[in-house]
Amino acid sequence: MDVVIANTQSNNIEIFIRHDSGGIIHSHTYSTGSATNPHSILVGDFNHDNQFDIAVANYGTGTISVLISYGNITFAPQINYQTGLNSLPKSIIVADFNNDLALDMIVANFGKDNIGLFFGSRNGTFTNQKKYLTGSGSRPSSIAVSDFNNDKQLDIAIAQYGTDNIGILLGYQHPDAIHQKAVISGSELHPCLIALADVNNDNLLDIVAMNVTARSINIFLRFNNGRFSNAISSATGNGSLIQSFSIGDFNNDNRLDIVAINIDGTDLEIFLGCGNGSFADQSTYPIRNPYDSQWIAVGDFNNDNRTDIVVSNSFSHNIYVFLANANGTFPNPVEYSNGDEFIPNAITVNDFNNDQQLDILVVNDYPDHRQLEIFLGYSNGMFTNKTIYTIPLRTDYSVTLLAVADFNNDNQQDIVVCYSRNDLIGIFISNGLGRFASEKIYSFETNSNPQSLLIGDLNNDKRLDIIVALTYTNKVGIFLGFGDGAFELVRHYSTGEKSGPFSIGVADLNNDHVLDIVVSNAISGSIDIFLGFYREIFFRHLVYATGKGSASHSVAIGDFNNDTRQDIVVTNSGNDNIGVFFGYGNGKFQNQTTYLTSIGSRPQSVAVGDFNNDNYLDIVVANYGNESIGIFLGLINGTFSNQIKYSIGFGSRPSSIIVFDFNKDNQLDIVITDDGTSNVIMLVGFGNGSFGLLKKYRTGYNSQPCALAIADFNNDFETDITIANCGTNNIGFISHYC
Repeated sequence: MDVVIANTQSNNIEIFIRHDSGGIIHSHTYSTGSATNPHSILVGDFNHDNQFDIAVANYGTGTISVLISYGNITFAPQINYQTGLNSLPKSIIVADFNNDLALDMIVANFGKDNIGLFFGSRNGTFTNQKKYLTGSGSRPSSIAVSDFNNDKQLDIAIAQYGTDNIGILLGYQHPDAIHQKAVISGSELHPCLIALADVNNDNLLDIVAMNVTARSINIFLRFNNGRFSNAISSATGNGSLIQSFSIGDFNNDNRLDIVAINIDGTDLEIFLGCGNGSFADQSTYPIRNPYDSQWIAVGDFNNDNRTDIVVSNSFSHNIYVFLANANGTFPNPVEYSNGDEFIPNAITVNDFNNDQQLDILVVNDYPDHRQLEIFLGYSNGMFTNKTIYTIPLRTDYSVTLLAVADFNNDNQQDIVVCYSRNDLIGIFISNGLGRFASEKIYSFETNSNPQSLLIGDLNNDKRLDIIVALTYTNKVGIFLGFGDGAFELVRHYSTGEKSGPFSIGVADLNNDHVLDIVVSNAISGSIDIFLGFYREIFFRHLVYATGKGSASHSVAIGDFNNDTRQDIVVTNSGNDNIGVFFGYGNGKFQNQTTYLTSIGSRPQSVAVGDFNNDNYLDIVVANYGNESIGIFLGLINGTFSNQIKYSIGFGSRPSSIIVFDFNKDNQLDIVITDDGTSNVIMLVGFGNGSFGLLKKYRTGYNSQPCALAIADFNNDFETDITIANCGTNNIGFISHYC
């Protein structure tokens, strides 16, 4: 993971990138503009290209600066969003507040007694600010986000320094409907910083607030009804004024602890958690050159499964790294400086170059060149100050889709991958020994943003072809194969203006022995039918509605009612349901019948198979929004049972799904990609419609597996799994798992 620091006086941010071989290399600096005084910084994927972008709250100019990543530790020129004259934005958070699958930004405007909400779009841009008042003289200084009342809508907690309380803004389904209520108040509260964490291990997020005046940490324990307890206070010491804090398990006892830094920078303070919401007295660690240490971040910098600490010190122009011991104590810190023009302020950590090492992003606030700076990191936790350095990674190429097939008729399974950001597909031809020839690249229109890829013989020439859904250009693209591993240039077929094709399926829908195409359109809320003809021609036949706001995501095809006619199932991510279209056998279909997948489930991928051996096809969906998969068992009359839900685990985001008999017991099993925890999960089928956990396979830190395909790649008569890892831009393989 890398580290980002905001440098307040030099008006920039700085990124430290971590590597394997011994330290962090000062790599990149990015200006935030004259007199910006950046105060808060965060990272998120704003344009859905699997690269970390940056947002900075500029206290001095009343703006939010957004920098979109190119993926190679460089960023596009910043775009500034206004928070208002004299607004003094102090704290910024990102989350999806309106459930449109795009990150939004919310900022605490200390000078104007309001918070500002900027709704994001999937292309990385944001709306103008929408303001919510926090009360006259409230001086909002810090914010945190969670669902406090279990209504599946995000709520906001605000530290209100001026009115001595913490405010809660409850979110409703309509983004305009937000209501504030005070949680706790007191003349000596003065909360300046706030965070959310489960400090008593009850699986509910509690509020942690730093109290400047009373020199204490206040804990508000959350109840199941969304309310909070009175404050549980832990003193921070008579002379302490907390400037920044962070939360982590520093002594590996499965209880969350707190690390804080005083405003004068004299000490680092560790409060070990008791697991019940209270904390032990602090342990202090002195800091050399103890002046103006302002910001703190945590992460495992040396890969020893212990939480380490990095602190920025603007007065002495350096950062300090504390590497944790096994017992939760810390030796003297290692000090790193980048010269007198290095004035670090806000800091954060993440892996910016996808090397599975934590890097540093810092705001450099030196007056003449306020900018962002990136430092590359190493796996042993050491940092070195060197000249600008970058690793030539192919991070511009964001692998999002893949499929396998024999493209050159040699009875070996080849691979096709899709690079959504670069509007390319790549072909890897297998040598049959688990190795592949150099990649062949084919392109389609720029800014196409492909979202789905399938293989089939579309023109009945016994050669496999490739079809891709091109979301941004409202088309499908077809590459006709020559049968030797090479392909023609792409042919485009329109899905209609503002349709947003997202997923495709192929089958013979009208019994003419030619493959037809089904396309789900996420924007227009419909599916398209393209009937295939000989001589490589497709005709857009009919459009079927999937519901307003349905955001149709994935399709699968099968005969669900045993009438020998192909039917269609589609996942409607926006409406939390699946839709089934029964076919007439002539390319036409009935209107959809829907089945709920539960509120907030946001179903993505879908597959079909007979899971209970009753000769009726069943349906399995990956519920991206609620950490589960859902099984719909097919019934005798073409209807389906209510969803049977299987939890995949806390923090999971199941996205892609495949059905196959992996353990050779003649029962169908299920494999799912989980991009939330970077695992591939295999569920074994019992043949009666129920499943059990077989195994989890790690795909690498922050790899974010997003697509699956299966084949025997090395001719050992075992089915292997290949995975597209969107987070690390590579392909992984799982073999011999039985």
